[in-house]
Amino acid sequence: MKKISIYRIISILAFIALVFILALPNFFDINKKQETEQCIKNMRVVYGAAEEFLKTEHKDFSGTSSDLERMGYLTKSYECPSEAPGDKYQVKVIADSNEVIVRCINEMNSSPDLSANSFEDFTYFINILKFHQKPVSEYIYDRLNVDVKQMLEEHEAYSNSLFDTRTVLDWDKFMENLNTRRNDPLLKEFWDLLSLEFKEIVSNFNRVNNPLTIEQKQLMTNEINSMLIAGHDFSEGVIKSVSLNKEARTLNKKGYDEMNQLEKQRFNRMLLEAIFPYEFMVGSKYYYPSDDLKEALLENLNKMLADNAFNTKDFINMIKLSGKTVKKLEEQPSSKIQIALTNRLLLQDAYPGLLVKYIDQYSDHVLPKVN
Repeated sequence: MKKISIYRIISILAFIALVFILALPNFFDINKKQETEQCIKNMRVVYGAAEEFLKTEHKDFSGTSSDLERMGYLTKSYECPSEAPGDKYQVKVIADSNEVIVRCINEMNSSPDLSANSFEDFTYFINILKFHQKPVSEYIYDRLNVDVKQMLEEHEAYSNSLFDTRTVLDWDKFMENLNTRRNDPLLKEFWDLLSLEFKEIVSNFNRVNNPLTIEQKQLMTNEINSMLIAGHDFSEGVIKSVSLNKEARTLNKKGYDEMNQLEKQRFNRMLLEAIFPYEFMVGSKYYYPSDDLKEALLENLNKMLADNAFNTKDFINMIKLSGKTVKKLEEQPSSKIQIALTNRLLLQDAYPGLLVKYIDQYSDHVLPKVN
């Protein structure tokens, strides 16, 4: 009898492992299909129990399958088979309209509905919509309801980014910096933008013998403000040589060409604050929206998801689609949750760095329409 070599044993084990790996997806597909079928059966039983409750009690109800069991309408508390124990079906009964709604916990957990946490920076997203500069933002803004548009108009997005004489915390230090470091690459670009009158004031400045007058401070402040309003496009070298805050980094990533006038003004203010961290007061910031605006906007956006508002040629032609979105569009979704999911993915592609990526864990669960 021939000895079995170690290489043959390794080959046999590798073959068995390969067969197991290839069979694994099919096993999980079968298992998931069985779980989905069982989930549907469970929901129909719970739905029947909720209908019986409505006929008997003639009143509203909001609870779980466990509550229906305690009241005697179910023989046991049904749970979704694909989750851990304790995930009961959610039940709602509306007596006035004779409406019964049963929802699976999976469907609820995988809801594509938007919340404030769906955005990396929800306040910044609101400000983008307020000024609707980009085509996708204008598209969304035009489809918002009148109340939300009015709230956006009333929302004060940004604080004043312009200077006053008090913005410069230390005029003497500011003047000395310009005098001694005007050829420094970090300050040279700023220096070259200044008028001859501004430069002459700096050159003649002396803390003891020739201090700044109120008129000179005002003249210099006005010139800095003119620079902010003009929105000078500073070089990448200057921008990279300073430490920008989060908002400035976001605007810089967007690029000057994509910024509106106010954003350019704000970015340059934050850039000057970074160039002169000890001389200039940090005052450029945006205001946070009211809770009413956030709630109204989210409700409006979620309605747009459900109404298939983004699955249009006009919107799709404005964005670069991800592979996941293309696949979802090819499936031609028909259920409410899948339509909303498709539109969520389209919105995600429209704002790839701002909208948190949605993980569709249960997209292949075909749940019954039980309302």
